[in-house]
Amino acid sequence: KTVQSPAALWWPDALAAVGDRSALSDEPTGLSPHVWTGYATACVLLGERERALDAAARLEAMVARGTWLAGAIAETIRDEVAGRGPDGPGHRRLRERGYIGRSQVLSMRASRD
Repeated sequence: KTVQSPAALWWPDALAAVGDRSALSDEPTGLSPHVWTGYATACVLLGERERALDAAARLEAMVARGTWLAGAIAETIRDEVAGRGPDGPGHRRLRERGYIGRSQVLSMRASRD
């Protein structure tokens, strides 16, 4: 098994933003919404639609534990995969709560295509 670098674990979205596919070397384990958010964002940025939707389902399951942001990220991922981009409801939810930067990062894929 390949050992995942610390950067790939903690900043997969940053690696993906520069096109580094090592961000997706391993699916995260555990229930940390922060780790899953980074992984899901990397999936979106690198165009890994199925992986992104799987990660969105994991994030959605975390909503029951009170992680509002995980649900908003999941909805935003679905916006991106469906081609709705920054005008989708998930992006609006993020921006309404002040997560403008996260919305912008998740929409980077659309601007690169």
